[in-house]
Amino acid sequence: MRAGGQWRFDMIAPDGTKYPNRHRYDVMDAPRRIEFRMDSDTDTEIPIFAVVVFAPEGAGCQITQVMTLPTPERRAGALAFGADVLGQQTLAKLAAMAEGPGASG
Repeated sequence: MRAGGQWRFDMIAPDGTKYPNRHRYDVMDAPRRIEFRMDSDTDTEIPIFAVVVFAPEGAGCQITQVMTLPTPERRAGALAFGADVLGQQTLAKLAAMAEGPGASG
């Protein structure tokens, strides 16, 4: 992971629908902050902007993610298919990828 890099993956909705995703990383300020643009892996739509902030908390870390969607309609559509809950799964996958194979935890 690095500024200028990208991550492509499929988000799978509860009904099994696959949604292609692309995260393009603009800021990688480890271990404090990640900023990225998210879209459906095309250049035809305005991306969603996300900022993820990591703050030490006890023996772990508090994660705050703020996403800015380009229109109220896009926000409503995202919430309608459960993107808020699925986003938590995405963060868990990102953590597993960042920790690498054989990482404990």
